[in-house]
Amino acid sequence: GLVDEMMATEQQVHSFMSAPAFMAAFAEVDDAGPDPEAIKHIANRTMDFCERFLELSERCRALSVRSDQVDIVTDCAHILNDPLQSYREFIDDFADVVKALPRVLQHASGTVDMGSLGLYLSVDDKRYARMIKRLDAITGA
Repeated sequence: GLVDEMMATEQQVHSFMSAPAFMAAFAEVDDAGPDPEAIKHIANRTMDFCERFLELSERCRALSVRSDQVDIVTDCAHILNDPLQSYREFIDDFADVVKALPRVLQHASGTVDMGSLGLYLSVDDKRYARMIKRLDAITGA
């Protein structure tokens, strides 16, 4: 169901970003610099995951449940908001770097280090455990 898809997507993002090929795309190899095509692929895949989280969030918020089960949907929506908030922060940080580039580059000579950006996804473990406990109680698992 929805919860399994949510957690599977979270795991897929983690596996994708933990893969050696992910960081290799940004590495300097034989003075060739980072691989632009690989970086483009990574950017597209990363946004595919963001779209997936958005789809799951929309599905969660559209669920019709009995009034005594609203807490489960609320927890699910909050859990799905966590990665979406991480994406929002990452995109804001990235936009700030891009916005600063013209000022930095007009004074730069040689390689410019603009620091690093990170997309940090997390799940509220307590909320997740509470949601699973409630689902188990309802389903008799």
